Amino acid sequence: MVFYLILILLVNVLVDTLRDNIKSCGEIGKRLRKKIIVQVRILSGLFFNFKINKMITKKLFPNFQLIVGEKSADLFYWFGVDNLHGLTKKEAEEYLETKDDAYIWGLANYSPSKDDLPFIFLNRTRLKGDYTDVTGIMHETMHLSLLLNDWNIEWKEEEIVSQAETMANDIVKYLKSRFFL
Repeated sequence: MVFYLILILLVNVLVDTLRDNIKSCGEIGKRLRKKIIVQVRILSGLFFNFKINKMITKKLFPNFQLIVGEKSADLFYWFGVDNLHGLTKKEAEEYLETKDDAYIWGLANYSPSKDDLPFIFLNRTRLKGDYTDVTGIMHETMHLSLLLNDWNIEWKEEEIVSQAETMANDIVKYLKSRFFL
């Protein structure tokens, strides 16, 4: 067991090193880095018998959690549920997702666990690397900002919009640093 933990740690160090060293190589370096990291993750996933389709990234922000999955079903895997806010894992697994269509593009809502912060989920299948990513992220942060402010738009309109802009900027900055955008 200790061997596996050490190997996982080494894989993570390799991935972080690649991210830092290839960052300055422009678009070609970005594509190369993605290929290498995916291959390393696939190899480590096969070695540890992980399911590759469950590559999920989570980032905690002060008042919400960001969850980025490879596909819609990852949201259900992350929380370990079959149903979430009227959506089902079965439908997500069966949906044929493309860059132009997915069961879930993004979702902002309360966590099914009472102990967790509200979340924003983003589906990497739908991220295209253009302006539509930013508008989609802003769309989800508006939902979350409304939720965090008890949908009290009558007295907090400017505060809600400003909070959503700040959250969207933080998310885009994070995603760019992880080469998701």
